[in-house]
Amino acid sequence: MNFVIKGSICHSVTPKEIGITRGYAVCENGISRGVFETLPERYAGLPVHDFTGKLVMPGMVDLHIHGAQFAYRGTGFDLELLDWLDSHAFPEEARFADEDYAHRAYTIFADAMKMSATTRAAVFASRHGRATEILMEKLEASGIVSYVGKVNMDRDAPDPLREADADASAADTVQWIERTQHRFSRTYPILTPRFIPSCTDALMEKLGEIQRKYHLPIQSHVSENQGEIGLVKQLRPDAAYYGDAYDRHGLFGRNPVTGEAVPTLMAHCVWSPDAEIEKMREQSVFVVHCPASNFNVSSGIAPIRRYLEAGLKLGLGSDVAGGQSESMLRAVTDAVQMSKMY
Repeated sequence: MNFVIKGSICHSVTPKEIGITRGYAVCENGISRGVFETLPERYAGLPVHDFTGKLVMPGMVDLHIHGAQFAYRGTGFDLELLDWLDSHAFPEEARFADEDYAHRAYTIFADAMKMSATTRAAVFASRHGRATEILMEKLEASGIVSYVGKVNMDRDAPDPLREADADASAADTVQWIERTQHRFSRTYPILTPRFIPSCTDALMEKLGEIQRKYHLPIQSHVSENQGEIGLVKQLRPDAAYYGDAYDRHGLFGRNPVTGEAVPTLMAHCVWSPDAEIEKMREQSVFVVHCPASNFNVSSGIAPIRRYLEAGLKLGLGSDVAGGQSESMLRAVTDAVQMSKMY
């Protein structure tokens, strides 16, 4: 993929500085080669798409969105997180056992994503392997580049949604990975333990083994809500902090045995203690700030300025349906508003 875009190019000059250059953005072999006021001679033969007089900006990246929750976005915000999951998220996600429903629901979701400003996304599906594969098919056809996760959950969920046990969850995950890992050109599997309250120690151990075999990235939730954190302390009293329950299984940025990097997205991080913050920094865990859902289900306001100053890697998520909109432009606005209140 080789081309040049001409226009008013919005781009990052440094991590802290945004610039607008009236000139040319060059893509060579699918990689951005830079932004130039005058097109370098070595790129003179590339086709030019002329958007003179228009603002050209990079596509937006949504690092945390639940495709299986899209149908009920904007509802249930009188509840806090755990009650909201029980009354809204879990019943809706259970419907994805029906493949016909999955086709209809994920068509609507993929179409909405295609019409948005998002061009890259990390997506939670449901615990159903075939339905997750259907979502991957829809996103592949949309043109969006995505990482999609079959959710793992073998406890603390209603019967239709809870997997039979750790062995069954792991086996279904492996089958899904082997069907999809090399099937698509821009859609990739990502390991997705829902969160510690939904995953037994045995399941987390098996997911660590799967990660080491297939070398997949990880996405999950950490330190989102005080009630959730209290539940994790009851379920995992051995863990020094919430993130430690992931780290003990090699699912928090790094394999503790080999030292190999394990690319990890952790959503929310509203109440992360000092030790968790330092571990995320050391192991290059990506903090995914989800301002809308943090507000909507009364979780709190994440200390993003502190994370930036500590050198953590950060991104934004819409977190539909905890967030009410898939618009990443809205997520940017929400992040600014929340920062003024912290």
